[in-house]
Amino acid sequence: MKKNSIKSVFPVVYRRGNEFEILPELILERKNEVWGYEIMPCVVIAKKCGSDTNVESANWYNSKKFAQTSVLNGMRGSLPSRAIVAKLKARDFLVLRSQIQKMDRFLCDNGIDAETRSEKNPRYAGVVWCAEENDYRTANYFSLATSRGNYGLKVASAKTSRLMVVFNVSVPAAKMRRVVLR
Repeated sequence: MKKNSIKSVFPVVYRRGNEFEILPELILERKNEVWGYEIMPCVVIAKKCGSDTNVESANWYNSKKFAQTSVLNGMRGSLPSRAIVAKLKARDFLVLRSQIQKMDRFLCDNGIDAETRSEKNPRYAGVVWCAEENDYRTANYFSLATSRGNYGLKVASAKTSRLMVVFNVSVPAAKMRRVVLR
């Protein structure tokens, strides 16, 4: 660990433009770049619920666009699938929620504008949009507070919405870009 860094509960996600970098600790000189943290390999969540500085509104459309323009080590991002959510559900959910609350507190205690409400109200662990759509108006979402999923209007944005981005290690960003352009 570097002299100007602090070990954290989860690896810290730094963002410059659309590029993400994941490091095992909080580097004090890079506080202004902290975007969030990694809760599973290649699965990252924003440090705060709501729009923050990532998207104008944390609805499904904006969250999907943000995720798809995000890049980590050459991998293009996406919203999490229900399969990723199933892996999250398989974990001890109270432990995961508690770790999210601890990480939020850790970031705040170290001078980062992170989620301050999750400690007092578990709902602010967040609700994340999933990639799957039910129909032209609705898409799936998942609560990190209750481990329950449901579906909602794609245009809806709750104050408990939290961005989650998944990076697919099997499809490099360059290849995905070619697929999208065809």
